[in-house]
Amino acid sequence: SLLRLSGFRKRDNYGATVYDLFRMLFKSCFFHNVKNVHGNYTSSKQANVETNKSTFYNFLSSEYNNWRKLQLLLAQRAIAFFSKLNDADRKTCFVLDDTVLERAKGMHVELVSKVFDHVTNTFVRGFTALLLGWTDGINFLPLANALLSSTNEENRYVEATTKTDKRTSGSKRREESKQKKTIVAIILLKQALSM
Repeated sequence: SLLRLSGFRKRDNYGATVYDLFRMLFKSCFFHNVKNVHGNYTSSKQANVETNKSTFYNFLSSEYNNWRKLQLLLAQRAIAFFSKLNDADRKTCFVLDDTVLERAKGMHVELVSKVFDHVTNTFVRGFTALLLGWTDGINFLPLANALLSSTNEENRYVEATTKTDKRTSGSKRREESKQKKTIVAIILLKQALSM
């Protein structure tokens, strides 16, 4: 399955299968009245899955789960579907976008930094979100994204934790977030082209 290909495995702190957790989290995106993980948990009790609220937090924050690879694999399937519907001569392209995500109260958030917001011409506390997407002129699919901290160590309020295994995708994302935006954009493009 795509989850297994992306490194998702059942961990000791999960009370349910990885598939059940992902299915419940995916379904909760379509609940109009649910705004947090606790609401997802209480509404998921109807699905007869034995788990608790902490399981969702552990699942979402596990450094072993490669969310970017899962997103790329899902997008690959969707692009193949859209390609069948389009003419053979339709042009497609990649789209890169960067957005500042402000975390005004996030003084203790890992790798939060002082970043420049080009819209307001001020420095804010937060991250730069870099999004790579695919379009055929009609449809748009997000392929991969990266949260970037400042490359300057003096601008980072909180450094990355050193307790993680360096081989995990979470550790690799932490190191990637300290690189320049152009370097990360090239990394995202190479990953998308290799799928």
